[in-house]
Amino acid sequence: MLILSCKKPLFLNSKVTNMRIADRVAGIVLLFLVQLPYCTVLYSQDTDSAGYLPAKELDEVVVTAARRSESLSRIAYNTTVLGRKELSLFPAHSFDDIFSMVAGINQDRKNGIFSGSQNTMNMMGTTGGQQGRVLVLEDGIPLNVSDNGEVNWNRFDLADFSQIEIIKGPASSLYGSNAMGGIINLVSRIPQKPFELNTRLSYGSYNTAMARVDLSGKPGRFYWKAGLNYNRSDGYIMPPDSLRDSTDAPTFLYETGIRLKTGYMISKFLKLEASYCFYDDRHGYGLKIFDDQGGYSSHRTHFSRLGLQYDNYKWFFNLNFFYQQENYAKLIEKLKGTAYSALDVRSERGDGGMLAFLGKKTDHYVISAGADLRTGSTTGIDDYRTSTDIVNNRGRIVQLSSYVHVETNLTGNKLKMAGSLNYTMVSLQDAAFSIENPTDETSYMANFAQAFSDTLWSAFNPSVSLKYSPFKNLSFLGIYSHGFRAPTIDDLTRSGMMSIGFKEASPLLRPEKINHYQLTVNARIFHSLFIAGAAWYSSGIDYIYYIDTGETLFNGKRKVYRKDNINQIEAIGADLTLKWNPYEWIQAYANLSLNRSVIHKNEILEGKRLSYTPGHMEGLGIITDNKYVGGSVNWVYRGEQYMDDLNESPIPAHGIISLTINKTLATHFKVSVTLQNLSDKQYLFDGRNLTLGRFISAGFELMF
Repeated sequence: MLILSCKKPLFLNSKVTNMRIADRVAGIVLLFLVQLPYCTVLYSQDTDSAGYLPAKELDEVVVTAARRSESLSRIAYNTTVLGRKELSLFPAHSFDDIFSMVAGINQDRKNGIFSGSQNTMNMMGTTGGQQGRVLVLEDGIPLNVSDNGEVNWNRFDLADFSQIEIIKGPASSLYGSNAMGGIINLVSRIPQKPFELNTRLSYGSYNTAMARVDLSGKPGRFYWKAGLNYNRSDGYIMPPDSLRDSTDAPTFLYETGIRLKTGYMISKFLKLEASYCFYDDRHGYGLKIFDDQGGYSSHRTHFSRLGLQYDNYKWFFNLNFFYQQENYAKLIEKLKGTAYSALDVRSERGDGGMLAFLGKKTDHYVISAGADLRTGSTTGIDDYRTSTDIVNNRGRIVQLSSYVHVETNLTGNKLKMAGSLNYTMVSLQDAAFSIENPTDETSYMANFAQAFSDTLWSAFNPSVSLKYSPFKNLSFLGIYSHGFRAPTIDDLTRSGMMSIGFKEASPLLRPEKINHYQLTVNARIFHSLFIAGAAWYSSGIDYIYYIDTGETLFNGKRKVYRKDNINQIEAIGADLTLKWNPYEWIQAYANLSLNRSVIHKNEILEGKRLSYTPGHMEGLGIITDNKYVGGSVNWVYRGEQYMDDLNESPIPAHGIISLTINKTLATHFKVSVTLQNLSDKQYLFDGRNLTLGRFISAGFELMF
């Protein structure tokens, strides 16, 4: 612990509110630095970079930053960890709600649990509305589908994980494509008892019922887990009363899932592990004409992994094989006047590969090298029920990536340098778009039918970081990193209708690249107060964005859009996080993020803000777990942002309060109540549909 006695108060002058965004960014970073000369170090002991846990638990172990196990205080990356206490007590109905407590992340889920997989996540203002710019991992295995870069957060449950590790900023130097905005790694929970049983039942708004059963155990060197869940809800009607018509229907949902995991400690240093996950869902999107259920989307997902891990504190290696099969389906009903049409969309998406690395560590340095082989494919069919038309698209992405990573202590443990270099090759293969038996429903797409040429892209992705820790509770970190992301199969090969118009395939797209510079400060003050500040500047090149081609269809009624490489984006921002842990049973946090992300050197989008990028975000929260009651309260405020690239569809600034309370009635019984969006804030997000308002649920949990 570091105690600082300050002769000048830590506060911001009221004039800050009138400062330009650049001044605010600089002010947040300099605020803590300016105070340091007026502070006296009284004593120090070990610290944590997460800031939530009591002193005896502070030096957490993370596995994402260097692709190996390492204590959080030793790594030279901007890493945030959410532990079991946060995951179990945060008021979340959907898995990705948890990210609202992390500074610099904007998570958007307009319809709450009814959103399906169409969610966005923005990290440090550089990822816009593209989920594929943030690499999501489960135990180090990539989850983003190659077809469109998305991750279906609905298939995960916070109870399955011991912690979530978040790297802010590009990590392509270790992980290749998709990691250009940052990384989120979900670390699975390993059972600690010979036998464990957990059963949860809950019921809430819109006739929502959820049930989950988990069994697990660790007899000796062997451990296992098995889980089953079922969720269903009638959903809500999105348009307000004044805009509804006879075709509007509730956004229902049905979800089932199975999770299996087993592992064996062959020796103290060698572990073999295998897992399998099945998930099946169906989400209504609020339109019902003639079909009994109305329009819906569904995902049937199989995910499997086999891994071998060795670490004897001097040598370490890791070998993983994985495969993910996602069968996506969607029913689209349309009624134009008296003309009815229905379309079944089916897409088989397969992703798999092998990940391997080997390394050596000593007291003075760590060196490792690895290679990843990943493949992803899609075969899609649009089958018209009301005509003879069939639209086909297919494609395959192959990625080969290799890297070398070096860390060294330059002056004892006070100055540390880390560097990585990655080389990635990505190729598009066997891609085509075709139409069978065309009628007036699809004849306007005839000019887009073609077989696409195989394409190869490659990039070197370096990173270097320097960490200075004058005291155990104070550190400064400077980072440069280069990010890279190849286009998705959908962007390259698929043409078709979207909600805003017609999307034309873009086979000539180039990969996006970004150069990112970041400075961070971390300190523990007054025994229980943790302060973290970060500032960054990013310059993106060839960012992939929708542009209006200027062409139209159907006599000007539908605009034609195309994904294109825009010349440059620029993002400058800062965030500040305060975490206070006065006692083991209570934690409080506050964070502020400022950001300015704009597009440059593009005739159409010059000066426009990146979509889903608020200029500022604030958050406050309290988490408690004492002998009387457990729970948390969370408030998050997001400034105005835009859903589109032309900044014509704003999302108004809004704040949301959520809370959860639980009470253990006996050793094995717990009851809970969760209220999201307590003040029932709603807004129109596409001119017609309302976001989800207040959502309340009550639950019962049985634990052995």
